Amino acid sequence: MDTVIIKKDELEAVFYKKLVKHGLGPEQAGSIASVFALNAADGILTHSVYRFERQVEQLDSGLAKPGTMPLKVAGFGGLERYDALFGLGITSAIFSMKRACELASENGIGAVALRNANHWMRAGYYALMASEKGYVGVCWTNTMANLCAWQSKEPVIGNNPVAMAMPSEKGCAMLVDSAMSQFSVGKTMQYAMESRLLPVPGGWDEKGELTCDAQAIVNTRRFLPAGYWKGSGFSMILDAMASFLSDGNTTSQIKGVNPLVETGLSQVFIAIDPRTIGSDGAQGIIDSIAKSVEPDCRIPGGQLYQKREKALKEGIEFSRKTWNDILAL
Repeated sequence: MDTVIIKKDELEAVFYKKLVKHGLGPEQAGSIASVFALNAADGILTHSVYRFERQVEQLDSGLAKPGTMPLKVAGFGGLERYDALFGLGITSAIFSMKRACELASENGIGAVALRNANHWMRAGYYALMASEKGYVGVCWTNTMANLCAWQSKEPVIGNNPVAMAMPSEKGCAMLVDSAMSQFSVGKTMQYAMESRLLPVPGGWDEKGELTCDAQAIVNTRRFLPAGYWKGSGFSMILDAMASFLSDGNTTSQIKGVNPLVETGLSQVFIAIDPRTIGSDGAQGIIDSIAKSVEPDCRIPGGQLYQKREKALKEGIEFSRKTWNDILAL
């Protein structure tokens, strides 16, 4: 695959220019451009450069409403419910996690349930927002039907990504950001674009057989639940909880098969402030877990900042075609 290497600052500047061109105000464009660029620097290309064109298409189609902020519709104590009013997913998610942290500082734990939201791109960004301020961060979203329920070969449930992050004095020492599919839709599409096989089976082909052929899975949309029946079960309960808390849509009510029109999502953002109950020193707990596993085992998220620093110095490598497509927007 022909690639380019682009510095993060240049990437962010181009994102900003294109977002303003397609209707965003300077402040909102700057915030969203920063998220897209940082996701790319962290190596999450599937939810940055490879999703940026879709973000612009949502703006142009009117599915994402520029300048719209979540509206509070209910709340008690540390729990609040908001309507995103179909605003941009990143803007609504940043607002919601910030509010959850504010509620946590007052109550020890804060939760914001959001309905009528758009795609937020990378779940881990919002969990990191909380952890970098000293909170435990948890968030998840439902999605359109893009995952096969266990014992079914039709996509009837969502892959419903969830992210959890622990705080530490080193920044983020532990982060899990995972869809309920064995591979996220974006990662599978990236493998297909790069003509690579998945390392383990990620879905079913047209013959109904499990396969590592990413393109075959993209064609059938028959993605495999992570952990088989376990991922299927987690998908359903995350969907139910998000819909219940937000009074929003379930996956079955989110219509369409085109990711461009994936809208009206239900999301949950939780922050826990350990300082309110005298708990601190999460780093010691994380270090003890790290010491208990084999030296070559990877603590989830443990290399995040090293990877980011390397990308900031050397640039971000991705498809030249994608870069040209972004420049042409």
